[in-house]
Amino acid sequence: GVGSLRWSPNGSKLAFVNIRGDHSFIGIYDLATKSINFPDPGADKDQEPVWSPDGKYLAYIRNPLQINDFIFAPRRTGFPWSIRVINVETGEAKELWKADEGKGSVLVGDLPAMENKLLWTKGQQLIFPWEKDAWVHLYALDFKKKTVRLLTPGAGEVENVTLAKDGETLY
Repeated sequence: GVGSLRWSPNGSKLAFVNIRGDHSFIGIYDLATKSINFPDPGADKDQEPVWSPDGKYLAYIRNPLQINDFIFAPRRTGFPWSIRVINVETGEAKELWKADEGKGSVLVGDLPAMENKLLWTKGQQLIFPWEKDAWVHLYALDFKKKTVRLLTPGAGEVENVTLAKDGETLY
């Protein structure tokens, strides 16, 4: 199946998640060439694609395949999830950031409610939820410096998030 359709900022490309049962990967459809490219396929669960404001990069979450998942039991630790990025022009894909092992290593579930678990701001920050301290908080990953900072400290969880049309303000 196909899901998470995301148009590039100039409307020339369409990113999507190709769902293959126990794994998924990111695809990019180019309207001009009428071609589909899968720049970083694998056996993990790639999801939540987001375009950079200039359309040169596509970031996404890679959630490692977890063997022996317990369907009805919450999982608090596992193989760490990561944020990856594709240079759309060259097709090069690389890891930008990876969750620490232990607490927070498993991707956040339903919280916070947001259109996409990755938001790319005009200031080249990737905003994402992480349960690093057992609370769902928002973090900002600086695309160029590859540094992460906590945006919402404290004993509480972020429940809803949206990025304003200005590309800079979080609500």
